[in-house]
Amino acid sequence: MTTANDINEVETTETETTFSGYSATYSPEDNKLRLYSLHRLPAETYNRVKAAGFKWAPKQEVFVAPMWTPSREDLLLELCGEIGDEDTTLLDRAEQRAERFEDYKESRIADAQQAQNVSDQIAERLWGGQPILVGHHSEKRARKDQERIHNNMRKAVTNWKTASYWEQRAAGAIHHAKYKELPAVRYRRIKGLEADQRKRQRAFDHSKDGLEMWTKCQNEQDKDRQKQFALRLSSIYRLTLNRKEGDREGFNADAYTAITGEFPNLYAPRTIEEIFETALRVFPRSMEYEQRWIDHYTNRIAYEKAMLGESGGIVAEKHDIAVGGRVFASGEWLLVLKVNKKDGAVTSVKTNRRYVSTLKVEDIKEYKAPTAEETAAVQKATKLPPLCNYPGEGFATCTQEQWAKIHKDYKSQSHRIAATETTAAHRVRYASGVYLTLPPMPEGKDSTERSNQRHRYYPVYVTDAKRIDPPAPKAEADETRATLQKMAADARAENPLPKPRTAPERDSRIPTHEEMRELKQQAAQGVAVVVVPQLFPTPVDLARRMVQEAGVFPGERVLEPSAGTGNIIRAILGAFTGADCGRIVAVELNKHLAAGLREQRDRTLYARENNFQVVEADFIAITGPDACVFPNGGDPVPFGKFDRIVMNPPFQNGADIKHIEHAMKFLKPKGRLVAICADGPRQNDRLKPIARLWESLPAGTFKDEGTNVNTALLVYDAPEGE
Repeated sequence: MTTANDINEVETTETETTFSGYSATYSPEDNKLRLYSLHRLPAETYNRVKAAGFKWAPKQEVFVAPMWTPSREDLLLELCGEIGDEDTTLLDRAEQRAERFEDYKESRIADAQQAQNVSDQIAERLWGGQPILVGHHSEKRARKDQERIHNNMRKAVTNWKTASYWEQRAAGAIHHAKYKELPAVRYRRIKGLEADQRKRQRAFDHSKDGLEMWTKCQNEQDKDRQKQFALRLSSIYRLTLNRKEGDREGFNADAYTAITGEFPNLYAPRTIEEIFETALRVFPRSMEYEQRWIDHYTNRIAYEKAMLGESGGIVAEKHDIAVGGRVFASGEWLLVLKVNKKDGAVTSVKTNRRYVSTLKVEDIKEYKAPTAEETAAVQKATKLPPLCNYPGEGFATCTQEQWAKIHKDYKSQSHRIAATETTAAHRVRYASGVYLTLPPMPEGKDSTERSNQRHRYYPVYVTDAKRIDPPAPKAEADETRATLQKMAADARAENPLPKPRTAPERDSRIPTHEEMRELKQQAAQGVAVVVVPQLFPTPVDLARRMVQEAGVFPGERVLEPSAGTGNIIRAILGAFTGADCGRIVAVELNKHLAAGLREQRDRTLYARENNFQVVEADFIAITGPDACVFPNGGDPVPFGKFDRIVMNPPFQNGADIKHIEHAMKFLKPKGRLVAICADGPRQNDRLKPIARLWESLPAGTFKDEGTNVNTALLVYDAPEGE
């Protein structure tokens, strides 16, 4: 038997026993570390791996860390010796995930179909909702069937929803991988990495400065100056000291507390040398830690830039975007009014878009260069109006010295004054009233309102600066503005019609949201509870046999005098090519069952009141063909005679004999009656002699319907001229 020691070579280190058979990889695409193992990890190693943030992916059989960190890299180097490159790409792994999700979907579809099939099989004979017959032999089984139908329907709906979820997850996995490879997305990712790298660089510089300052403080010869220097440093560079005997549990001393000697009941005293020792140990470690992050970001940025260049880069890097050009973004062409740059590179452009006018360069999909005339026209139209300095109405005042002292956050030189009939558009200075001499208060205003006025912003006239009055209106300015408006309108006119969104392909086996809502409603509906003694629904196969024996032809008038749940009615409908080819009359005393028959009629194609009548009455109470009935709750009509009668009457106390003999009165000459009756002595004496066909049915024919009574199939033909 092969053991782990036979498979793995054991290397002993100072910290832990490391097994071969481990391998580690890093993927710059998703910034994840992966640990592969050929065997089950020892308990100690597993706890370390788990504590480091690795999670076991059972389908991939690998431990995955959500992101790279120095501590995780150190752990993998300790276990594996080296970290290799991940062989599979992000898209490859997404396709593998999609395949797994497809397998999950197929399993849920199979479960849903099986549950629905079971429900359909149970409910096959229960068209319209089989009632529970209270007090009847079938009540217990019917309630159990009801529970099984509901449970399977709920199970089917749950599995359909789960299958739909996994279908969306499979599509989302591929979409996400392709989305991350888009040039615009990769460009934004590079900017995010560069921002993170700058944060780490600032942290590195802070630790470097801290090390230099604490070293300088240590070299200070004057002890008093050294202590004061250390106090200032401890407030700038926070330094937490190691725990020492005498420290209260749960409290960690810092350099400032140790130097001042505050809280002697919480911390043991420290010497200044101990603080220097901690500083000279901590700051180099911090610098080393931050440098590893900086190097990591440098490598990731280089990789992302290489991949961005391989994909062709973003549109803005391929063109020299100029004012007056047109850019395509968010489904529309826009006119470039201003180009914003940083370190010589374009970062964003200002456009004529109505609401969010500034557009990031990565969002530009296409670019059209302008002509020299277009660039000149836009530059002229967007040129800032002149800055003026004059004592206008409502202006506050100040001197040049006072203006210079106002902080930049509370003043501006870009406040625009719109053109009027006497002046052209121009700019004036603008600042907070706290720093200005405010205009006179209007009459009737109190001191409270004056105080509120000081916190408003006002246009400013600088009293000791050169006075510059607003320029006179010019027709040329109007022409320039009109030119810009025309160029913006031309850009909008180039906008293409939005492409219609195409719905993603979906598995046709999975019901739609509307269909699943109907399934949920069906699962939530209850089964009617009806008190109907002596109702034994006709088995479906036997009902079809009875209709065949009756020989029902299109156009004939057919009677079912004890319709019940409608099994025989459905068999009669199945004998026609359509409900419009027959004339069916169903008699049923129970109002709930009669309502179910009317619902059946409403669901049957071509069935109407004139060819499918439901009479809610006691069949025995219909005295003869000339008796009037109310087939649909309307005007009374004669009951009439029938070409065919197919029936399954109640059996109790010989009621079947009474019902069958009563039904014979309604047969037309040469008409045929097919009935089920009890196979007992009385039936054999009175019905068998007049029957054209008498067939004893197998024992247990009605067992599933709640009775084991022996039954017979009877066929009676009315004589000619009767």
